[in-house]
Amino acid sequence: MIVIALKAAHIFALTVWAGGLIALPPLLRRKQELANRAVEVRLHHFTRFAYDAIVSPAALVAIGTGTALIFSGVMLGDWLFLKLVAVAGMGGTHMLIGRVLDQLEAPEAKPTEFRRMALLLAAIVFVTATLWLVLHRPVVDRDLFPQWMLEGQDKDLPFIDEAGGSGSAAAPSSGAMAVPT
Repeated sequence: MIVIALKAAHIFALTVWAGGLIALPPLLRRKQELANRAVEVRLHHFTRFAYDAIVSPAALVAIGTGTALIFSGVMLGDWLFLKLVAVAGMGGTHMLIGRVLDQLEAPEAKPTEFRRMALLLAAIVFVTATLWLVLHRPVVDRDLFPQWMLEGQDKDLPFIDEAGGSGSAAAPSSGAMAVPT
């Protein structure tokens, strides 16, 4: 039941985040492109509110629930690495939109049409890539990865006993470091 709730929250948050990433770049307008000061102020306040109160929290919920789904073991596969790269691109685009929005508050702000189009294109590319990877879950050829990424290093993980549990009650194995308690 918890996994279903996590998936529902993840899908809803991802939808809001993706829609916001695509909707925000066209709203980043210069003073010269708007009719008057009142329109400029309203547009900026609306864009700031959408970014701060809607899109950013949706991004946090999408990333948090996605992480929980990964750790629950529901979402596993080689395609997941590629999806995380696409989500990182969405996060980078999100931060760049916020940076341009902050720059608009300066009196000499001049975001160009090129910047808006570049942000919009980046948002479309990363959102489309994320959705495509999730919906198709392509088989990734393991030959694309170097061998060291595919095999373990034959070392014990710190704070993990050999039975697979966590905690400091178990004695460390021969290769593990002793952790004082």
